[in-house]
Amino acid sequence: MQITLPGLSPEESVLTDILDRLAKKQINLSFLCLDATSISQVCFCMTTTDYAVGRELIDDLLRPAGICSEVVTSVGTLALFPHQSSLNILGHVLEVFGRNELPVYGLSSSISALAINTDYHRLDQAAELLKGVFLLPENHAPFRQILPVKSM
Repeated sequence: MQITLPGLSPEESVLTDILDRLAKKQINLSFLCLDATSISQVCFCMTTTDYAVGRELIDDLLRPAGICSEVVTSVGTLALFPHQSSLNILGHVLEVFGRNELPVYGLSSSISALAINTDYHRLDQAAELLKGVFLLPENHAPFRQILPVKSM
């Protein structure tokens, strides 16, 4: 799930209150991005299970501030690294996504990785399309996270 909070004023403590309450419930955010370039906007991702727990506490804090959240239910993150701070790589990625009408719900960059949030059900398609543009090393990481099986 990706939750976007548009029109969040930096002076408001709503965001810190939300993050504090999510932390107290031990809800992990796999993605957090604050865009303060014009009108502030925050987006973050969590699992569907965590959203079922956190939705009400988020809404309880947003309602008094008059902020409506936007929720995208089917989101997965595709990470590319190393991107070497190359705008050329970013351009190729965005070209592939645009040409193939793959949605970009969020985009962030760190020192080593470029992370693109897109439709979860289209992650394999996105990875295949990007393989046509980028040469992957033989020992590249798996395209999907392999979760450990819990023994009973």
